[in-house]
Amino acid sequence: MAATKTRSRSTPGSSVTIFWYPDFIWGLLFGLATVGLVLLLRPARLRVARVVNIMSGERFHQAQLHWGYCPGLRPQSLILDLAGTEASGSLTCDGKEREGSIPLAKALSGDYTLTATATYRVLGFPVQSQQAFHGKL
Repeated sequence: MAATKTRSRSTPGSSVTIFWYPDFIWGLLFGLATVGLVLLLRPARLRVARVVNIMSGERFHQAQLHWGYCPGLRPQSLILDLAGTEASGSLTCDGKEREGSIPLAKALSGDYTLTATATYRVLGFPVQSQQAFHGKL
């Protein structure tokens, strides 16, 4: 039996029946479903991106990168642009990856800026996010 609440009007003999219990349950379920959908479709921002190592070769150098995401929907693609005082390079990868390497013409030293451009697909629409990370070797 549904829970009902009866309230009388000012005129004698008339009353209004309000079904509040099922409405409360449906409202609560709708609210929880909405919050869950928003959390599932929220783009995952980059938490950290940094250069962890510089590998030197005879003809070229490589910068080893590592990055991590916050909880949420991973990007479809990620572009990492590395800019230093003497060297620069770029890496394009899938959003599932968490590390990679960028070939460099010269060895990277000193301060650098790592710019990350992530492309997400939320409900069929492309969404871009750009973040910059600064570091020093």
